[in-house]
Amino acid sequence: MALSSMTKSLCNSLQQKFDPLVRPANDLASGFKSQLRSFISQLESATFNPHNIISSTLSTLESQVNAITPTASMSDMEDLRDFIEHCTFFSAPVPALNGGLEGLFNQIDDYITGTGIIEFNLGSLADSMNNLLSTNKISEDLYNANRLLDCMDRLCPGYNISEKLDYLNSLKSQYNLIIDPLTSTYVIDYDSIYDSAGLSSAEKEGMNIAVNGITSIKQNALTSVNSSIEKVKSLVKIGGFF
Repeated sequence: MALSSMTKSLCNSLQQKFDPLVRPANDLASGFKSQLRSFISQLESATFNPHNIISSTLSTLESQVNAITPTASMSDMEDLRDFIEHCTFFSAPVPALNGGLEGLFNQIDDYITGTGIIEFNLGSLADSMNNLLSTNKISEDLYNANRLLDCMDRLCPGYNISEKLDYLNSLKSQYNLIIDPLTSTYVIDYDSIYDSAGLSSAEKEGMNIAVNGITSIKQNALTSVNSSIEKVKSLVKIGGFF
């Protein structure tokens, strides 16, 4: 059955959108693989700690980060107002909070590497790889490329997608990606990485405590800063505070 002009137009559009989606992943694959090789090499040579030491270190990190993370409390709002009133570098409260986010994350990274605990040093490397994927939208774009090919496979007979599918699968393999059933996005398959490095079940669990802990700490810090920004906006809207 011949395709209608509308279907042909939509299929052609999908075909043209594939390369732009996968290009960033292709461009950054070499750098990612270098990080991954370093990560695996350090996993293979590491001497790991008991879980109670990892958990205790994580609790200390959480306390350290909480102490330097802005909140939406009125006390912090007053401190912010007083600071920008006497600092000509910051012109307004929202830019001040946004500008401080990079410094906050840098300080968090310093705290993490300063623990001297191997799981957190390795967790910092894992966090760097995760950031490469998220900052450059690699996970999102490859997931959308997969959806695109699925559409073409079902709705565009006569369009050969096998070469594109092989290319996509190759990129997913280079980034060691699997689908996350909770978010329906691609994530790094750390379990297979730990297996390739020869980690025991206990060692893998310790790494998961550290890696997940770092992710949670940074996400909570970002959420807190965003809440502070929303509080600022509400105070500005009311007027008379900033």
